Amino acid sequence: PSKGVIRAESVGSRASLFKKVDPKRKDFSILSWKWKVSNVVRSAIETRKDRFDSAARVMVIFGEEPGFKLFGGGEPYGLKIEYIWATRLPKGRLFDHPGEKNCKIFVLESGEEKVSQWVYEERDIRKDFKTAFGKDPDGVIAIGIQTDTDHSNEMVTAYYSEPILKKR
Repeated sequence: PSKGVIRAESVGSRASLFKKVDPKRKDFSILSWKWKVSNVVRSAIETRKDRFDSAARVMVIFGEEPGFKLFGGGEPYGLKIEYIWATRLPKGRLFDHPGEKNCKIFVLESGEEKVSQWVYEERDIRKDFKTAFGKDPDGVIAIGIQTDTDHSNEMVTAYYSEPILKKR
């Protein structure tokens, strides 16, 4: 894929991009995307606040419309799920974000095995929300991507296709 691909490069920093979800799509449940990373963040320990870096991350923010400050320079706020490409944590792991409340993390890929390869992901975000938070979600208000090495000072380049939200 090259059309509509986003390249995020991070050298001891964090690169994030959020897109507001069209209110007509807020109850859609299937999110799909492709991603590829140049490497994993070797010194990352995702469960520790001071080492929480990730080569690639797709974020889904749930909530009510008024809690949205996307263009005010901050991240949108609400209950959040993050899907990450981890360094060592096993695929399938679900854990609490070490530095943020109301944020749960699913490990979708891990390690170097698929580095430099496009990997297709598809998630039922409403089901994942229920698994993570134990209740049904409000609508989706934003979807974001992030490549993050601000704790490790390592370098990583990640590529993302635009995440697509659709009905089941």
